[in-house]
Amino acid sequence: MNPRISPHSFLIFLVLLLGLSCTPPVLPETGTTEAPSDTTEPDPPHTTPTTSTAAALSTTDGTLTTLDSTSTDASTSTASTGLAGDTTLGSTGDGTTGGASLCGNFVVDDGEECDLGPMHNWDQGACTSQCTSAKCGDGLLFAGVETCDDGEQNGQGYGQCNDCQPGLRCGDGVLTPEFEECDGGGPDGGGEIEGIDTKCQAGCTWDGRIIFISSTPVSANLGGLTGADLHCQNLAEAAKLSGFAGYRAWLSDADESPLERLEFGPERLVLLSGVEVAANLDALIAKGPGDGITVTEQRKWLMEARVWTNTAVTGEVFSDTDHCKNWTSIAPTNPDNSLSAASTGLNAMPKLPADDWDEWNDGRWWTSFLVPLQCSYTAHLYCIEDATP
Repeated sequence: MNPRISPHSFLIFLVLLLGLSCTPPVLPETGTTEAPSDTTEPDPPHTTPTTSTAAALSTTDGTLTTLDSTSTDASTSTASTGLAGDTTLGSTGDGTTGGASLCGNFVVDDGEECDLGPMHNWDQGACTSQCTSAKCGDGLLFAGVETCDDGEQNGQGYGQCNDCQPGLRCGDGVLTPEFEECDGGGPDGGGEIEGIDTKCQAGCTWDGRIIFISSTPVSANLGGLTGADLHCQNLAEAAKLSGFAGYRAWLSDADESPLERLEFGPERLVLLSGVEVAANLDALIAKGPGDGITVTEQRKWLMEARVWTNTAVTGEVFSDTDHCKNWTSIAPTNPDNSLSAASTGLNAMPKLPADDWDEWNDGRWWTSFLVPLQCSYTAHLYCIEDATP
């Protein structure tokens, strides 16, 4: 040992020498450690963003796309909110998206009227699943705003959707005479009506068979009993009465009377006002029509009107000769020069004076009035809804 080097100095030198031999070499460019000797490819190069919180993704073309909207360096990015090449989701900088629109991306793109996102674009809301604003007539029901929407079928007619709210219809509780006999206000139009004993049925029809007096008088040349029935049916159809094809006239010729022409059953007879005139046809013959058959198919009120009948209070033929040639002639005289006339009824009488009404009621003048009417005159018809059209 060299006498000029003390043992203590030599020990310090030895420790320093061993420490330097264990330190790995450093690359001067990056300051990273040297790659292991068995590595054949160098680490890929990378670009450090200007903000420490920026995260980056490598795309297929080698560029980087930042996913951090706070990054201030977007020189290598093609979209600030999506992957490179995705122009559907990329922002154009003016508040809209570039490229094709995508309904449900919360952005109102070209061709869209609204976009509330996938959870709120729905066909019963303000913005539909097609990103169009809800509007009356689009055929979609806007919940809480529209009650109905029939699309192109919206209209102003009865039973139609009117401005996306139900228009006049059976069940609204309002009588629409052109289409309803009654309206009880129930979901199907049924229900009780104040002051009326007769119940309104489903479909807005009275619980019973309708009987009415024709709104206009007709000549005695009716075309026979068949023609008289057809006249009643035409009036019922024009008034939009259900079962119009089954209406028949309360009328007799020389051979047939209502006893043969009408189906007798338990159904009550009611006016279009809902008033019951008889419990059934048998009761009509036995007791008469109460205060009279006073309502026309047009729901107009008639009093003291003459009616062609030739029908007795029993419902049978009144005369086998006085029927205006079986309701085919308006000639004032017969071949023997006698007056041509027919038996008639008087539909109703005022309650006052009471003596006149009592005489009308007791004598069953509603179907068999005392004074015949010449065939050259005109008179009304009673029309009854038959049970079997």
